[in-house]
Amino acid sequence: MARNSSIYLCLLAMIGLAVATLGSPARAAHRDPGPAAYLDHALHLLRTKHINRAAADWPTIEATARARIRDAKTSTDTYPAIREVLERLGEKHSVLVEARPKRHAGFASGNSAQPVPAMQMPLPRGIIARARVGVVWLPSLNTLGDGGLAAGRRYASELRSVLARLDGEAACGWLVDLRQNGGGNMWPMLNGLDPLLGKAPFGHFVVSASGTQRWVRTAEGIAASSDVPPAGEPGFFLKHADAPVAVLIGPQTASSGEMVAIALLGRSDVRTFGAPTAGLSTANETYPLGDGAMLAITTMTVRDRLGRDYRGPIGPDQRTEGDATEIAAIEWLEASCHSKY
Repeated sequence: MARNSSIYLCLLAMIGLAVATLGSPARAAHRDPGPAAYLDHALHLLRTKHINRAAADWPTIEATARARIRDAKTSTDTYPAIREVLERLGEKHSVLVEARPKRHAGFASGNSAQPVPAMQMPLPRGIIARARVGVVWLPSLNTLGDGGLAAGRRYASELRSVLARLDGEAACGWLVDLRQNGGGNMWPMLNGLDPLLGKAPFGHFVVSASGTQRWVRTAEGIAASSDVPPAGEPGFFLKHADAPVAVLIGPQTASSGEMVAIALLGRSDVRTFGAPTAGLSTANETYPLGDGAMLAITTMTVRDRLGRDYRGPIGPDQRTEGDATEIAAIEWLEASCHSKY
């Protein structure tokens, strides 16, 4: 794999508020550097990496943060000040992820960053709906910590199995439901959907200082790279890979869920249904702090294959609510099917 692809596979965390792909050792394995040094390190990372760094009033932000930790005794006491800095940067995707026990492989969505045991994380599932439509549900996927790599492989493998099982009867198309996908690791999601994505590149990360990183097929699977040509065949075969795709989105579709939607946009015969997404359609990189916690910092924006840039909520092609969303999507797929057969 190209070097840039390796970096992104290891470092990029398309997070749903509090999920990252890099592992973090338990708190006990780290020496507390002291609150002042800890805060200085966090401020340096944000000042040099954050997507809004150029517009920030750093003298005021830093002075306020240091005043907040005047009575701090440990690095943990700096967390409120760091979170206040994140708020002042005017962007809601970056997050401070606290250290957690090694036995967990993921975090629950939410500001508290509470861990979720790997065995409790849901897997993709699917059914055949009326009119020969393959309906696939993609949940969140958090791969941080011990077992994270295995969890990602299991997710992608299960998604491939679901598509293969439905493929024989999905002649009228696919319904990809992302309404409960709050984020996590985007790569197993895209690798599991591979044949449905069409021709690469499926999207881009936009890095102001160094151009773009394209989402392409590589020998190891779908990844982001600036030096791998957008070519290659899907990693597995589906008879109905070119059938229309309806994508369901909503306010709980966040981060990697939004990345999956973007990866499908611009493909032929695709239409989105539902409500605007959460608006975390940016890319994060994770940086370790001294006590086992991490900063997941928004560093890049996202562009789809048609050249459209995203930094906020993704609006649907057809606005619907509740059960009407799935009904409208299936009716669109039925109409597309009837026009061809």
